[in-house]
Amino acid sequence: MPNPFVEALEGRWLLSHARPPAGPTGLVATAQTPASIAIVYVDRSTNETAFHLERSTFGAPFVLIGVYPASRGTGLHGIYDRSVSPGTTYAYRIQAVNRAGGSAYAGPVGASTPGRPVPSPPPPVTPPPPTARNLLFFGNSFTLFNDVPLIVSDLAVADGHPQPHVFTQATFGWTLADHLHKIAADGANNIISHSLPPGRKWDDVIVQEFSTRSTSVTHPPVNGDSAAFRADAAHLFNLVRAQSPTAHDVLEETWARGPANPIYPTGYTTPFAMQNDLLANYNGAAFEANAAHGSDAASVAPVGEAWRAENFAANLYNGPDEYHPSQRGSVLAALVIFRTTYGEKTAVIPPANVATLLSTEGLSAADWKQLTAVADGV
Repeated sequence: MPNPFVEALEGRWLLSHARPPAGPTGLVATAQTPASIAIVYVDRSTNETAFHLERSTFGAPFVLIGVYPASRGTGLHGIYDRSVSPGTTYAYRIQAVNRAGGSAYAGPVGASTPGRPVPSPPPPVTPPPPTARNLLFFGNSFTLFNDVPLIVSDLAVADGHPQPHVFTQATFGWTLADHLHKIAADGANNIISHSLPPGRKWDDVIVQEFSTRSTSVTHPPVNGDSAAFRADAAHLFNLVRAQSPTAHDVLEETWARGPANPIYPTGYTTPFAMQNDLLANYNGAAFEANAAHGSDAASVAPVGEAWRAENFAANLYNGPDEYHPSQRGSVLAALVIFRTTYGEKTAVIPPANVATLLSTEGLSAADWKQLTAVADGV
């Protein structure tokens, strides 16, 4: 006998999946390094179950190299292909799929990775002593909790670098729009223009957006505005580059809220779903900065990916809100920022060099070993 319940379920499925999804558009592929290519596309579908990324080399047939989960809503999304070789030209195309079939492809588009240069022997001169880096932080409570900029400074010293000159503009609850308003209100005395002595330039600007504004979910309780985040991040970096043309933009990817936070399930189904959204939008902001200023202008400090690697453990959060960082969480964030800014492994820093830091933050040598392994791994 027919089962009305099953028929109803099948009918609901047919309504939403009886047609293939709309195809993505705006596919762009850009070589970032000899070993990575950034791919950005515009999602126009709302009924996809996945995206299929295909690649070809030297006119060979396209082969599937990645299946990416469906996104919430539509908009700009980014992917990195890190399985490429130096000095090689690749073609890419992408389509949205569901059980009814695949969309039209966006692409193909091409990108060529640069070859690795052959290093020339250094000249027989004594190198000048290293200079202290000038670091500028923009953030909010995620930056202020446990003083993440100070921890980054301590890590630099522990690794043998001169103590950096650190300046921070951070206020609880602020977005990048709030920072831009303050810069405009401060005029010539704003933190970008007024902090350094004449002739000195910023080496790195570390930018951290309010934790839900950089998402694509616009309804409560998330209230994200990913387009405004990317526009404000670009504006802020333009202001820094106007004062320091070689400054490096470090976009500090924030972390998803813990599984017990009330943002679930109304805002997202799981922390992993929220983290996927954050990563896509931070990668998109970095891609846009590199497109505007050059391929090495911006990097994502994948702090949220370190939290993902720890499965959003409760000890990374400051209490039951599963939102703000604990001391352990702030040290992990600082390790990832240091790794991204200085480009050096953290596991080589001896625990003895950070004994005071570990004591202050209530961590052990075993904690240090685990956290540095996670920071280096992402």
